[in-house]
Amino acid sequence: MPKTAACRLCGRALEPRPGTRRYCEACRAEVAAEIARVLRVRCGGCGREFETSHRAVRYCSDECRKKARLSRNRAAWRSGSSSRRRRNSGSRAPGADSGGGAAKSCCVCGGAIEPRRGPGKQRSYCSDACRAEDKRTWHREYMRRYLADPRKRAMWSARLTALRSRRAAKKRGEG
Repeated sequence: MPKTAACRLCGRALEPRPGTRRYCEACRAEVAAEIARVLRVRCGGCGREFETSHRAVRYCSDECRKKARLSRNRAAWRSGSSSRRRRNSGSRAPGADSGGGAAKSCCVCGGAIEPRRGPGKQRSYCSDACRAEDKRTWHREYMRRYLADPRKRAMWSARLTALRSRRAAKKRGEG
């Protein structure tokens, strides 16, 4: 016998039917009207008004979206709020000029980093070992903060238990 479910909007019990139902008959029409609703929005890039049916749409075209993203990234880079910029802030050698050939130091060990020639991302680490160590350190800190919340710790434990049981079943040849 299928489980009885509740409507996500009003909470009324749904009659069991094959397939997944999320809303009762009365709420389904309301949800469909909300989805089909047309919104008038002002473009975040060029300022022109346009129509959309989704609340999250902020730009009238891909061109406006890309231009806005580019200008945000440039502004963040200039203000120093970029994560790469924060890691390497103050890492220039004393007396180094602000040109493209300025020496940088590794954000893990402090070793010298060769400046990259041509376009592309500037390096933050002197070696793959330093990059891996920084990633491990970041992940340890993230997990320490994540597991400090009792609800998240319980979810983490449940996921690990499920993973272990799947692996055991696979090893036994069941899955």
